[in-house]
Amino acid sequence: LEQKHGQYRPTMLLRQCADYQNWPAAARIYREMKDHAAEFRCLCQIVYTNSITETETACRNLLYRHSELLEGDINLEAEESAHILLVLIAFWKKSDIEISKLEEHIIKYIPKL
Repeated sequence: LEQKHGQYRPTMLLRQCADYQNWPAAARIYREMKDHAAEFRCLCQIVYTNSITETETACRNLLYRHSELLEGDINLEAEESAHILLVLIAFWKKSDIEISKLEEHIIKYIPKL
């Protein structure tokens, strides 16, 4: 997918991903499109639809991906950064997880947000 990204129409692929609930593929496509807020929505959707994934593991994975994004070469605009934070907060609230780990993460990365 990464190597042949330009050969496919992302909107068609994303429609198929949604039809088949293939959220990992959708997240990857959004990552390639640099739509990171949509990527995070898909990553959360993986947890909602996959009862096998433990919520705590999913939280660690989401925070790791967010750290990776903030520490990388990508310069997020304030609007997208805020949107990603809202997606993470909504996930935490919906999953009924203690907010302290997310708070620590946000405090650590405030200068990059």
